[in-house]
Amino acid sequence: MKIQYLMRQFSIFLMSVLAMISCKNNNNFGNQDQDMTPQVKVYAQFDELAPKFYNTSDTTYIVNFWATSCPPCIKEMPHFNEFHKQNQGKKTKILLVSLDRQRDLEKRVIPFVGRHGLLPEVSLLEDQNYSAWTEKIDTTWYGALPATLIVRESSKVFSFGAFETFKDLEDKVALVN
Repeated sequence: MKIQYLMRQFSIFLMSVLAMISCKNNNNFGNQDQDMTPQVKVYAQFDELAPKFYNTSDTTYIVNFWATSCPPCIKEMPHFNEFHKQNQGKKTKILLVSLDRQRDLEKRVIPFVGRHGLLPEVSLLEDQNYSAWTEKIDTTWYGALPATLIVRESSKVFSFGAFETFKDLEDKVALVN
């Protein structure tokens, strides 16, 4: 029984190693040395991140605050990916802001981004002093996740709770356009 378990674990490990080698050797970018690790920029303080989406341009910014430990956050991620795909080339920018701890960046956040094939820009906000910055997003927000801020020029829409459908996300974005 124990030998079967160990053999199964070894087989899983071996398949994982072979899959990683295969992915590295068979990428479609023509550069065998290209790093396929998702890029996640870390911001220590909210005030470092805010200028990315608080502006007066005619670009629509969709800023989703989430965490890898939040099931509703995970459930809505495909909607942001789909929105990103459907709005490429338009004046729309999605920023997925993980509120995981920086110590979880390598073990949780980056693998999550890769596993789910997240296309929008992903950042990690290390600033765990929520009470100091959540009111800057919206005075009704107390830090519950997921939460989404949508801004365009002087229009702003904020919601917390998951988008159950892609259409729910589209409808919310339409409020600022």
